[in-house]
Amino acid sequence: MEAKYKELIELHRLKFSAVVDADRLLPILEIAETLSNAEVTEINKLTVNKERVDKILDILLNKDNLAFKGLCFALENTYPHLLTVMFLGNSQRTTSASGSDVRPASIASDSEEDVLRRCHSS
Repeated sequence: MEAKYKELIELHRLKFSAVVDADRLLPILEIAETLSNAEVTEINKLTVNKERVDKILDILLNKDNLAFKGLCFALENTYPHLLTVMFLGNSQRTTSASGSDVRPASIASDSEEDVLRRCHSS
């Protein structure tokens, strides 16, 4: 997976694992062949949702760009607002250690259509 996609996932990992229900994502990721049956079985052995979501992200980070596309597809179908908020590169700013403003990494411009187009063309 390209570094820019990994950065986005890591940037939003805490929020993602706090609000996403693994049971909603897993069937879509499995049907889309983003996750194998063995990977889904491994994830399902975990009992805490946060751990399951973190495991999904860990597995996806070690795959190619199609895994990011699969994640976008799953989010589009289950949590469209998260797809928009997390991967649009909204204008929220953070302050770096040096005190200067830093914008989070983004893969898209300011429209949801751009994000969806990029997810579908990855």
